[in-house]
Amino acid sequence: MKLDSTKDYFYAFTFYADQYSDVMLLMVPSMHTDFTPARVNGKCVQVSIFANPDETLYYFGEHKGHQGIAGTPVERYLQDAIDNEPELIWHKQMKDLFSEVIHEAKQTRDFSPERILQIKNKYDIIVKLASEEYEQHPPNKYFPEGFNLFKRMVAYKKNHLLFLILADV
Repeated sequence: MKLDSTKDYFYAFTFYADQYSDVMLLMVPSMHTDFTPARVNGKCVQVSIFANPDETLYYFGEHKGHQGIAGTPVERYLQDAIDNEPELIWHKQMKDLFSEVIHEAKQTRDFSPERILQIKNKYDIIVKLASEEYEQHPPNKYFPEGFNLFKRMVAYKKNHLLFLILADV
């Protein structure tokens, strides 16, 4: 790459610094993410934050996209479902399970294999309950998020419970 101006040098530096940061973020077992709205020149944008203990990257975009669940505690989405689907109980049970396990994780970062199996089994029982409840009470067209959350809980079980075996998560 031929660098003819200060602008070219700045571009090259930021391009390679960005590439370096991307690689360094991926070199650790876990990454923390968050999404938040902000105003830039009077326009609303989404700020995506990716961090590990050594690196932090901020990206700005017009939309958050569906990746938001990855960076947001599932408990928030469960609470929304509890508030909007009072006839169902699966989300309350799942929120209670997560609260209990997160509290336990703060006390000890070393879950026994038996305890991990117990938590996974409870998770499966709650997901089965959700399936049965949605058969009896199909999702409401005004609040499909609860049903969508249920589908994500099934599809991403391993991700949601990864903190049981990886203390850094």
